[in-house]
Amino acid sequence: MLKIATVLTITCVLGAGWTDIHRGFEGDSAGAAPKGFSVAETAGKGTAAQWKVVAGNASSGRQHVGMECENSGPTFNLLLCDDAVPADATISVRLRARAGTEDQGGGLCWRVQDANNYYVARWNPLEKNLRAYKVVDGKRSAALGSVKPEGDATCWQVLKVRMEGAHATIFFNGAEVMAFDDDTIKTGGKTGCWTKADAATDFDDLEISAKN
Repeated sequence: MLKIATVLTITCVLGAGWTDIHRGFEGDSAGAAPKGFSVAETAGKGTAAQWKVVAGNASSGRQHVGMECENSGPTFNLLLCDDAVPADATISVRLRARAGTEDQGGGLCWRVQDANNYYVARWNPLEKNLRAYKVVDGKRSAALGSVKPEGDATCWQVLKVRMEGAHATIFFNGAEVMAFDDDTIKTGGKTGCWTKADAATDFDDLEISAKN
């Protein structure tokens, strides 16, 4: 699993065909951009989101990544881990919606070929739904799946995605809530955190288990 927990990068083989990687925010400087990640945009307008490490306190808990932006409309904000991940993988993240007038919440993107081609699963407390999409040539598809899970917008939620071949399963706070099949993007790529428009969201504990 790839976990945002320490600055140190450790790679070890767990068994035939599995690799475990651990990286994190705890040793990063508060107020700085997280190490080992790159910022990208889909349909950007030149106002890239600001992703910064936030110091932990009584309300926020451990050190985590927070983001602020002034985007709107169809702009998607991405924070991508620099490590490439094989196609078959399980990914999870804790997230908390903090603000946003047009949009709130966020989610995970995976099999990211570039800023215009990837899969995404996102939770939106304004719309009270969780949906999965594919983005191809910069255009988001119709929803590949949509559910309305329970989730307090002021609290941390856990979103997990497992994709093997063309089959993807989505979990929310430990419960399986959705599945879909799509083979548009077959190869591995980068993975990371995703928001839309002006959603300001906190992320922590990104974990990835990848099958080589």
